[in-house]
Amino acid sequence: MKFSARDYRMPRYKEIPNVGLYLEQTVKYINECLAPIEISITPSMLSNYVKKGYIDRPVKKQYYADQIAYAIYIVIIKQVLSMDNIASLFVLQKATYTLPVAYDYFCSELEKTLVAIFEDKEEPLLTLKGDNNIVIYKNSKYIEEGYVANELRGNNGFGFDEIFELENGKTLAELTQDEKNEISARKIALEQIKKEINNL
Repeated sequence: MKFSARDYRMPRYKEIPNVGLYLEQTVKYINECLAPIEISITPSMLSNYVKKGYIDRPVKKQYYADQIAYAIYIVIIKQVLSMDNIASLFVLQKATYTLPVAYDYFCSELEKTLVAIFEDKEEPLLTLKGDNNIVIYKNSKYIEEGYVANELRGNNGFGFDEIFELENGKTLAELTQDEKNEISARKIALEQIKKEINNL
């Protein structure tokens, strides 16, 4: 199913299970919430956040709403911020807002940013620039620049990915998922969230 930023909604604090979820249940819940934006957490990651003191220890091996909310925030924002920066933000948050207020605000701002990035009215537009140079624009905004490949290459893409060759000689369809993430719209959205956080 095609991702729709306008339809995507993060669970608000009151909607997070507060009945006590075991490790695997907690991981499954978070991953189901974040699957549409292609972000995930593993049991070892969650356990490490607890071990490092970023999240309170589970009570009788069970995680509750506070711990789950912090875990969701961490796994999203660590895409663009270091854990040291995240820890500093937690200190600021605890001194200024309750967790439900801060978490719900984050969810709202993330959703707005995703809509701004993904729900532009225009489809991506390929524009020729010179003999073989092409530029991708969306809503008149520069997205990426490259070249028309001599042949279709790669199997990790769709649309014009197989013919759009980057400066490094690879087509978009030849990039690994990590390489794609570096230039993806989701990356742009998270970088925008980072700017908003830095402006607080």
